[in-house]
Amino acid sequence: MITIAEKRDANIMAKKYPNALIIDVSYSSMRYIRYEVRNPYGMLNPFYPHGKIQVPFTDGYTGVSISAIWNSLKVFEDADVNVNLRNCEDIHMMKRENLGNLVGFRQGFYNNNIMDVEEARRKILIPIYRWMLEQKTYCIIEHLRKIAQQQDIVILDDSINCEITNTNAPLSYAWLIKSYIEGLYPYEDIYEYRCEYHYDIKGRESRTLTKVLKKIKLDGINKQFRLGLDYNS
Repeated sequence: MITIAEKRDANIMAKKYPNALIIDVSYSSMRYIRYEVRNPYGMLNPFYPHGKIQVPFTDGYTGVSISAIWNSLKVFEDADVNVNLRNCEDIHMMKRENLGNLVGFRQGFYNNNIMDVEEARRKILIPIYRWMLEQKTYCIIEHLRKIAQQQDIVILDDSINCEITNTNAPLSYAWLIKSYIEGLYPYEDIYEYRCEYHYDIKGRESRTLTKVLKKIKLDGINKQFRLGLDYNS
């Protein structure tokens, strides 16, 4: 079982799930030194600078992180998108303060369509976060999926908002990770299902035995990158 919780409730979760693997994907978990990963799970945080992440609806443009791209596409009353912000690693610069109220998110740097937060989550944030999981951190996902088969996992995050329509709180990336591992909404299509039919004939009676096979779709997933994770833990 995978449970998500706020980072501030870490001690409570440790007592409630004493045998669980507790991982932290909050912003504070993202402490790294170049070429040395201290907390590999921090690489699941949207601020982590993986680099070369395709900007949605904008051919030829990439960004350094999910959050950098997300904030660069914001449109305010007094400011349009900020193309250069897509390569920013400074969380304070990403805030884009004193620019008036948020109008929405442009559907690409040079697209006329401006989406509200909910639509932008569905068309931009959720798809590019999935791309990051599959292209930059899939080894971590494999590791967690294997552990989840035999041990409880608690994922700590800054937010536990699981409602795409709730725009009063940031969307929980812990929830997106859980959803991707388990094949639940909004990533319910990561599994493919195939039926096998077996026929059992005894005397004049015959029975059809059906077995449903569940398999992860691996097309287009980058499985080359590896970290020094203990796959036996």
